[in-house]
Amino acid sequence: MATNTFTFTEALLGKYFVNRAKCDLAVVVTAGVPTIIGTETPKIIIEKGLAGSQVLLTQTAVDDLLGVAGDVDVSTAFGSTAMAANNTLGFVLACDGQVESVDLVRTYIGGGSSLGLAEQASSLPDSAFSGPELLVTPAGNLVGRMDYTNLTAVATNTLVTIEMYLRLK
Repeated sequence: MATNTFTFTEALLGKYFVNRAKCDLAVVVTAGVPTIIGTETPKIIIEKGLAGSQVLLTQTAVDDLLGVAGDVDVSTAFGSTAMAANNTLGFVLACDGQVESVDLVRTYIGGGSSLGLAEQASSLPDSAFSGPELLVTPAGNLVGRMDYTNLTAVATNTLVTIEMYLRLK
């Protein structure tokens, strides 16, 4: 009887783990306003969906955060069709050009089961979407958004965890 065995050499394991990093964003949404939880706040702009009328996620603010003009097309990634009011959350995370790719993004609401699982997005068009989407910009920063029914409509605290597995340059 044949048995299946796997042999992982140091070279294979090294290739898999080298330059891989896990990054978690813990967010609390209170009265529709998302806030990063933690003692150190990353360089991030995060905002609930406002049907394209974003106040924080503007082209000027994102360009200033990243230090790169036009690295993110805000009107597309966070446009009126994509960023439905009450159901969406969007963010731009400055990574100083360190991110090469995304292996996986997973989201949780209220500490429960995983609500969404996705690989790296190739684009973030101004269209309806579901679950999490995460894009690496040309300059190595992260742009993400997620959709969950009434995510930002609730009046009480809602915990959102965004778990990202990244490949660094």
